[in-house]
Amino acid sequence: AGNLLTSIVFGLLHALTPAYFIIATGISLYLGWVYEASGRLLAVPLLIHGLYDFAALLLYRRKLRQISPPLHDLEKPGAPF
Repeated sequence: AGNLLTSIVFGLLHALTPAYFIIATGISLYLGWVYEASGRLLAVPLLIHGLYDFAALLLYRRKLRQISPPLHDLEKPGAPF
């Protein structure tokens, strides 16, 4: 019950959209479950969270490069500016 309540609060605090509320709540429930299943080793959900953040950062970086070239590309001859 504690994991469910804190996961809902976590989801509400991170709710940018209704879909993100559901995703954040689900991830929080999962990490809470992992914490309990690992014998309450905090390092396990922390590692999973860190890997998730790293993957999200890589995806964000890839998306950003699709819409905007790196700054060093703008210094090449024939660059738009």
